[in-house]
Amino acid sequence: VNRRSAASVMLSNAAEYVYRLARFKTYGQCLWQCRRIARGLDAVLPREARRMLESHEAALLLAGESEVDVAAWRSATKYTGGYHASSAQIRWFWELMESLSHTDRRLVVWFATGSPSVPVGGFAASASGFTIMALDSSRTQGGGDLLPTAATCFHLLRLPRYATKARLERAVLLAVRHGSSGFATL
Repeated sequence: VNRRSAASVMLSNAAEYVYRLARFKTYGQCLWQCRRIARGLDAVLPREARRMLESHEAALLLAGESEVDVAAWRSATKYTGGYHASSAQIRWFWELMESLSHTDRRLVVWFATGSPSVPVGGFAASASGFTIMALDSSRTQGGGDLLPTAATCFHLLRLPRYATKARLERAVLLAVRHGSSGFATL
């Protein structure tokens, strides 16, 4: 659509008008945004390097790995706040991860990291890694009614010391199914 043109749309030029309008709506309106995205992408990964990538390789670089390998995730995880790999709550957490569907595992990753995908190369290759921190205070003994929380920028999951596996499972699933699509204070 030529903005300078004030020509009327008639039956004789309707097809061309629809074509030009569709082209403008599809390409023209967002052209400056697309150019800025391309400029930013060029700064991170030059166009020449991108041309060597297959589409699935580019998607992997941009979005991370969609499969959640629980064994690799577990081996790359650090523990703090009094938790150790042998802590009951940690054993229960990994048993839960093994039993979850692919979709629910991705929700846990999303809740804890802010992304539904595992970083390229897994958590072991990520600068942030992955950490599970125990919440210790008089309010959290036995887990109480607290839900897990996360510091997504640091790939940190704060997990209360739940007294039972059932309580841990219920709290983790409630938190990730209802708190993984935005920032909230729980």
